[in-house]
Amino acid sequence: MSDAKKVKYVLEVKGQPAGAGVEIPGLGVFENGTHEITDQQAEDYRDRNAVATVETDEDGVITSTVDRGMTLLEASEGMVENVSVSTYEKASPKGGDK
Repeated sequence: MSDAKKVKYVLEVKGQPAGAGVEIPGLGVFENGTHEITDQQAEDYRDRNAVATVETDEDGVITSTVDRGMTLLEASEGMVENVSVSTYEKASPKGGDK
């Protein structure tokens, strides 16, 4: 398995009506169950949730910075109750290789 395919997180969704999903902006829509999130998906999530700041100093010089978004694990602390995220190593999904 290439580095981009390695699983970084396990996302679990519970309590949704059949066929309904929970949208995680920058990651996708997930129905009930356990979902493996690859390292590449996790990095893309951070990039899609980046925040750009543009400032102009007193001389009119414009500077900009981009701060990457939170990691999926950090962001999960503010997610709805029926969504949980854990690192792959702690979740140990069935049949998964570390």
